[in-house]
Amino acid sequence: MHVVARNPAPGEAHIPFEPVRGPEKLPHGFIPIDAVKSLPMLGRWTPLPDGMPPWLPFHALVEMARREHAGDEHARAWLETYRHAVQGDVAAQAAMGRKCEAGGAGVAPDIPRAFFWFYRAALSGDADASDNALRLKEEADIPAAAMAEPSLIYPGQWRWWREEPDRPGTRLIVELAADGTFRGAGVNGLWSYDAGRRTVTLAHHETWRVRILACRDSTLYGRDTRGAPCILERTGPGR
Repeated sequence: MHVVARNPAPGEAHIPFEPVRGPEKLPHGFIPIDAVKSLPMLGRWTPLPDGMPPWLPFHALVEMARREHAGDEHARAWLETYRHAVQGDVAAQAAMGRKCEAGGAGVAPDIPRAFFWFYRAALSGDADASDNALRLKEEADIPAAAMAEPSLIYPGQWRWWREEPDRPGTRLIVELAADGTFRGAGVNGLWSYDAGRRTVTLAHHETWRVRILACRDSTLYGRDTRGAPCILERTGPGR
């Protein structure tokens, strides 16, 4: 099945979900979305002008890895700070903001990423990081991607499983494209993702609406409007 993405149409009705009552029993290895701190696990990030996600300073990482291999302790400390920042450590994120702003050690200053790291730390309550983010916003042209939230669902190929209480589960391969429509395997329709509600909708001869509850690497777990468990796994190129 080939799927493509759209925004909900004006006035489109939303099917309400029943709230999860009590702790959700998750499949083995899955982490509740609200507990995820790792930036890569939060989904696909809008790239900065260099084509890389805001959390991935590719050229700086290559240079620092080269220097660490040569025994440079400054590079080793830089990489250690980066690893903690990517895993959600607020102090490390603020430190990465300072490192990206200052540059040095063979790495040019990277103001958009400096803003990104200050901004992430500020979202977690770091007041100094908030001041630094506001300062950079006034001093430089910060791309919107540095402030954008990641998307758990995005265009590409996905494998879907849905458990059925009274029959064998449903399995689909879907190709989400960026224009809001889908076709494939004799089915075509529309798809959308509501980031605020973490809800993905596939609309064809029947409508699947799934709230995402947890993740594990490139695999997501959720429940549909009937409470049926669903697994969504990113497959294919660019996963």
